[in-house]
Amino acid sequence: MSDYRSIGDQDIERVAADCRAAWGLGQGPISDVLLAMENAGVVAVKEATGTVTMDGLSNWSDEDQRPYVLIAQDKDTCVRSRMDAAHELGHLVLHRHISSQELNSKSDFKEIERQAFLFASAFLMPSESFPSEVWSPSLNTFLALKERWRVSIAAMIMRCSKLDMIGDEYQQRLWKHYNSRGWRRDEPLDDVLVPEEPRLLNRSIRLVIDEGVVTHSDLLAQIALRGSDVESLCGLPRGFLSGEQAEVIKLPTLKKDLPIDGGGAAIVQFPKKH
Repeated sequence: MSDYRSIGDQDIERVAADCRAAWGLGQGPISDVLLAMENAGVVAVKEATGTVTMDGLSNWSDEDQRPYVLIAQDKDTCVRSRMDAAHELGHLVLHRHISSQELNSKSDFKEIERQAFLFASAFLMPSESFPSEVWSPSLNTFLALKERWRVSIAAMIMRCSKLDMIGDEYQQRLWKHYNSRGWRRDEPLDDVLVPEEPRLLNRSIRLVIDEGVVTHSDLLAQIALRGSDVESLCGLPRGFLSGEQAEVIKLPTLKKDLPIDGGGAAIVQFPKKH
């Protein structure tokens, strides 16, 4: 869309539903958001950024006209990662043609971010299906639904408010109890649900190397990045491209004529630490 100011909230709800339909995702919970995005052609990366103030980045490449997404791994919980991925998808779908000047404007940027968050919420919790499972908009209900929908309890509260399932006064009560339970810092199941990982780049690199299309060194020369950086960005094992290996600890070797204990086992004396 050429002008974000012409996008209404109902447009965003419709676009999120259209995206689900185009990708054949149905109306239920999305089992793997990153996989759905990769299957649609998005190149996704998860990487630690060294800061907790950035959740992700997205961009349409002028070189190959392909969408790219980076999801920050610094606050890597499953529900946070899924929402961040869907948020960046919202930018790709809604804001492809936004100028850099608009991104530099504080008021413009705030509205652009709000629209991307609304898209993410509608994409993960469709208005046609999610409300029917909220039998009672309480914290206990949201907790019971968290494992199935794989979204945060906080996101469910905001989604119910957006869909007019709860009023402002009741929403404030929910937030009060939410904070009193200490969920602002960590929600239940955050340490249980496994974060999603990108697959496309990892499998692509392994394929071209395993099939002999390129060698490790040729690939690194074409990418023009350090091997360790490529491994990190693509989720490859350490040393796959860089040649770095884990530290090997040399154990003492057995010597001839070692003393034998009563049970017939050789007694090996390890060097003393000084």
